[in-house]
Amino acid sequence: MVYVLSPDITQSQMDFWTDTADRLIQTAQPSTKGLSFSSFCVKTVDNESQAAARQDIALVAGAVIVLIFVCCGMLFRFHQVESRASLAAAGVLCVVLSMVMGFGFCMGIGVPFTPMQQLAPFILLGIGVDDMFILVRGMDEAKFQNPTASLEFLFRRTMETSGVSITITSITNLVAFMLGALSSLPAVRWFCMYSGVSIFCDYLLQISFFMGVMVLNERRMRSGKMDLMPWIRKSEPEKQPADTGVDRAPEGYVSWFIDKYYAPFILNPWTRRFLLVAFLAIAGGGIYAGMNLKLGLNVSGLTRKGSKAQEYLKIRENDYLEQTAGPLGMYFLNIDVSDPEIQQKMLLSWEIAKQDGRYLSGPDSPQHNWLTKLIDFAKAHEDSKNILTKFGFVRQDRFYSILEEMLEVLVNKIWMQDMKFDEMGMISSSRFGLMQRPLGGVSSKQEMIDGASAVTRAIEQDVFHEEGDGILKREVLVNVSLAGAGVVLVNLVLLIHPLAALLMVSAVVLVELGLVLVMWFVGVHLHIVTLLLVIMALGLGVDYPVHILHRFLTIDGESSTRRAHRALVNVGPAVGIGFVTTLSGFILLAGTKSELFGTLFVMLVTTVCLAFAVGTLYIPAMMVMTNLPPLLSEVENYETADRSLDDIEASRG
Repeated sequence: MVYVLSPDITQSQMDFWTDTADRLIQTAQPSTKGLSFSSFCVKTVDNESQAAARQDIALVAGAVIVLIFVCCGMLFRFHQVESRASLAAAGVLCVVLSMVMGFGFCMGIGVPFTPMQQLAPFILLGIGVDDMFILVRGMDEAKFQNPTASLEFLFRRTMETSGVSITITSITNLVAFMLGALSSLPAVRWFCMYSGVSIFCDYLLQISFFMGVMVLNERRMRSGKMDLMPWIRKSEPEKQPADTGVDRAPEGYVSWFIDKYYAPFILNPWTRRFLLVAFLAIAGGGIYAGMNLKLGLNVSGLTRKGSKAQEYLKIRENDYLEQTAGPLGMYFLNIDVSDPEIQQKMLLSWEIAKQDGRYLSGPDSPQHNWLTKLIDFAKAHEDSKNILTKFGFVRQDRFYSILEEMLEVLVNKIWMQDMKFDEMGMISSSRFGLMQRPLGGVSSKQEMIDGASAVTRAIEQDVFHEEGDGILKREVLVNVSLAGAGVVLVNLVLLIHPLAALLMVSAVVLVELGLVLVMWFVGVHLHIVTLLLVIMALGLGVDYPVHILHRFLTIDGESSTRRAHRALVNVGPAVGIGFVTTLSGFILLAGTKSELFGTLFVMLVTTVCLAFAVGTLYIPAMMVMTNLPPLLSEVENYETADRSLDDIEASRG
């Protein structure tokens, strides 16, 4: 049953009627077995989206809390002095402050804030937490190699190694997102601006605020003060690192496992060949999946799982659209519709489109357009001879007067929806209605849209069809291409070696293709939300591989296999901890009641896992196979390490 409300009622009256009707239908119990009631109105999708968002706010907040606890747990030690839980809390605070700074700056310069920007915190948490652990690992490595060095030296050494690494990832992400801000889609453009600025703010906070806190934390430990309660000093002396004979900081079982088992296995020649073939297969599968990826956001995905509204929408999308036709608009912009020649071209394009087999035709088909209605009205007019040209079109000097007369006489005002008037009362844009044959789903509708565009493309006028989600594939290619160019540019400047830059591009492309492959496999469609998640994968895809690659390039004097081994041992624990921590922040999203957030969970987890796999499997194998030369000699020991930075500068002078 369909109820059409009077256009004369107020908005509050309409809201009251729809809310009451929806509540009655939701609580109704059918007497016939097998019969169920569900309702849908103009407000249904908005109401369901708001209800789902309210339920998921707790999950998002819980994810942040879990992330904080996991970060603190990773740096917590049972030793009251050596524990660094407060340092982890400062790292998470950096990420939160970067969101405030980045979002505030963008809002301050007038960049619109949309619900899509709510996805940005996830990529900021992933990148920010990883940077934190990389810096902590760099400090630990510097302490291990120079146990008696001053705090100034440790700070400098950390920034020379880990600081450069996070600089490369941050600048790469910033350039990639700023290039993504060139997108023709406003939602994508604004999302990239918010994300890019926030990532840059996080970088500034990491190298200033967090590094300062880390130095203060080292000073606290040297003074024998307790973690979380630094005003209490313990009597036992500071624990000195043991001489293990291994070129790494003693971080327990993770480092030991990488050194003894993981690195030798990954760098084995046969394993490297297998990994190369496996990732090439993923790339090929991703290309195939991208060509066959379904388009469009089903409206049911905006509702809560198991709700009556979702039940109705799924039936409509899966069954009803298979059996019934759907509307499609043909748009005319920036043309003088009062010109009889233009009227002829408009109707010609409409007739050509109707002849296409994708549309209903014949006298009983529900096709309509306001211009044909106007011409019919003019033919029935008593002064038709002076209104119409000899070819049957409305004369230019009588066009608007007869149009106004028709709109006053007609009871059905639906034609008013197909015309837009400018300030002078002239038609600035208009629309003809077409009725498609049974759709068979959102993707089938997109095929009709593409077909209609192809039919009328030859008409020499500004005729437009709904682009629908067909623009999304083009946007994916444009954004990934621009990001790839940005990755090449940044890495050529910062890593210097062209082959290293190309290796990073291949890593990002592998993450993207792997994500597309998983989307196709699990049935996720490409729409505006998943497009933003694909763009987010650009940032997460850069993060892990760069840390491993940069460490490899700073090691000199050994074979490529040994350099790759040392790079994995040095940076691998921090990358692994960052991976586990980031993943833990997304786990709670698995309990979402919204299909859209469920898709978000699947794609975020997939992206993080792919980036980690590419960084710890593909990159090490390719580093050895390409035999990249080092950038510069690694500085490991300073004879003056136990002196302050001022003493070092004085000795040079």
